[in-house]
Amino acid sequence: MQLTNGSHGDMVLPEDIVLPLKDRLMLEELEHRLAGNEELQEKLVMFLAAKGGKSVKDSVRRMFACLFSNDLSRFCNWTGLGHKISFRQLALKSIVHIAIRKNPSTKEATESQHF
Repeated sequence: MQLTNGSHGDMVLPEDIVLPLKDRLMLEELEHRLAGNEELQEKLVMFLAAKGGKSVKDSVRRMFACLFSNDLSRFCNWTGLGHKISFRQLALKSIVHIAIRKNPSTKEATESQHF
């Protein structure tokens, strides 16, 4: 599944944002673009929030499946242990957290429940 230019009606991402991210370079480029770009951050929040989910676990799974290819996800973990990408250091962590809070089923969840 490859999503470009948002495919959720008004949940539109810029055309050059290609998801899922396939490699470290694509992740670094998105992180760089998100830095200080509140409009892009909000668009990504709304795009991910539209993924839904009945629980926090389901919502996070859906969002991560949209964000990361299987190949890239093998190189990520929470802490970065083992020379992997540390998810907790990424701007995407905050984006996912906010998107989870936008889902009516998970809006009361705490950050510790998200990850």
